Amino acid sequence: MKRTIDCTHMLKVDIRLKNSPLQGSTQTYVQSFATGETIDGAVSILSQDDLIFENLHISFIGEQSTSIPSAKPNKATHEFLHLIQPLPESALPSPKVFRGRTKYEIPFSFLVPDYLPTPACPHSSHPLVKAAHLHPPPSIGDATIAGFGGRLRDDLAPETACKVVYTIIFKLERPSITTRAQETIMDKRLKVRIKPHVGEIPLPDLDLGAIADEYRLVSRGDIGPHNKGAGKGKLAVTLEQPECFWHPLGDTVRLISKAVRLFFVYTPSSASASASAGSQGNIITLPELKSLRAQITATTLYTTKFDGPHPPQRQRDFFGRPINFRDADIPLEFPSLPQLRWERMDAQAADPNQSPNPEAGPGPGPPGSGSGETEISYIATLLVPVTLTKDKSFVPTFHSCLISRIYSLSFQLEVKGASSSFRLKAPMQIAAERDPSALPSYNASLGVIDTEP
Repeated sequence: MKRTIDCTHMLKVDIRLKNSPLQGSTQTYVQSFATGETIDGAVSILSQDDLIFENLHISFIGEQSTSIPSAKPNKATHEFLHLIQPLPESALPSPKVFRGRTKYEIPFSFLVPDYLPTPACPHSSHPLVKAAHLHPPPSIGDATIAGFGGRLRDDLAPETACKVVYTIIFKLERPSITTRAQETIMDKRLKVRIKPHVGEIPLPDLDLGAIADEYRLVSRGDIGPHNKGAGKGKLAVTLEQPECFWHPLGDTVRLISKAVRLFFVYTPSSASASASAGSQGNIITLPELKSLRAQITATTLYTTKFDGPHPPQRQRDFFGRPINFRDADIPLEFPSLPQLRWERMDAQAADPNQSPNPEAGPGPGPPGSGSGETEISYIATLLVPVTLTKDKSFVPTFHSCLISRIYSLSFQLEVKGASSSFRLKAPMQIAAERDPSALPSYNASLGVIDTEP
């Protein structure tokens, strides 16, 4: 094991990124990079006195870690990315001595890969899982990089339980004067925020198990009669699965919003329809909304095992408390209760005495029923604005070897005359946009996932 000694009293090292804000600026922020972009910068070195060194390393590391006290093992760490900056001899002083009070600048450049090398994921027996895990995960779980403008923003991950961190590391080594073993005389680190770009090649659809069973795109219920002697009508509400929410890389001021559709189909009872058709005084009263509530749920799943199911399923302790996940609910606000605008749709009803299969003979239709009856229904479409709040940091949807982040959108509607609520839930995806000025890598342009280091 290499020994590390503290030389900060005589050696000043700064890692600066290209176009980073000046020190002391009120608009300081953690710089973000998308996959396919290049992280350019330089390490500045200033020694008080002459300092001899032997090895100088600059690397870019991606690492994820998880902790579950009740699990075995209770901790896990996985380094999925390790890039080393090549340093020609011409970039270093010769001989290898930093002269006192002389400033040295050593540049570096790292291309954030679109895909990780195959050995980065040990789940070789699950091809879809492996394909998902070879997309670099976004930075998550570290409050020091989850902000903008000097203000920290909650990235909705469980505190201290799981992290994905990308770090530029500078190390300076030399042999010990006494033992001649290599020792580190300076270790400087700078974290950067990574937002992976998905683009034309979407993440593979993984089997979410019990989580997928919670999704409900259609909800049906009875609506009590509005007219005396009429029966109950039927209302069906369908939630259109939302399109992907694209997160801008640089423009963090712009709101991320999208309109989500809800479809309503109301079929009054036959008695109500007949009464309405037979008398102008009996007009069908169409359903009205009493309340509309909605929320986004950010679910973070994590594990300490590489041989378990992926993504891991939710686990709870004896008291029902989460063990390996966090569901963070973000309620959505609406300025006012929307009104349903109904449109009548008439359809020709089938003859109940006529079987769909002519060879099967007549059906057991009720007496007096005949063909040519008109079924009356009413339809309405509601556009609901869904906006990602600016006080939260919505990291892109991802699956990695130890951590997964998924999102869902839920609605609860109260309708006049209905005995119960209409509840709907759909999966939603968040992805990061690529900077238009940054061209995709060669592998990304070909859609290559299986890459070697």
